[in-house]
Amino acid sequence: MSQQLLDAPQEINAWARTLEERVDEKTRQSKDAQEEILRVERMASIDELATVVAREINNPLAGILAKLLKKRLCRETAIKQENLGCWIWWNRKAAVAERSSRIG
Repeated sequence: MSQQLLDAPQEINAWARTLEERVDEKTRQSKDAQEEILRVERMASIDELATVVAREINNPLAGILAKLLKKRLCRETAIKQENLGCWIWWNRKAAVAERSSRIG
């Protein structure tokens, strides 16, 4: 019994060291997980920013491309720009008339 009492402080110190090592390991794991979460959040923010920038760039580009395509269509089909609206309107009316003649 006296030997057990003499060994008890050493055993308690060994358990304390083991417990301290475990706490240190869990603390490191927790810090690593927090850093990973921060990295993922930063990447998500960058992705969101890139999406917004791409959308803002593409919106004006769509208008510019539409105008360029309209000019190209006019040139290729030899229709003057001022008559293009009438030509489109006439084709729509012709398509509606053709559909209604099939129905009626």
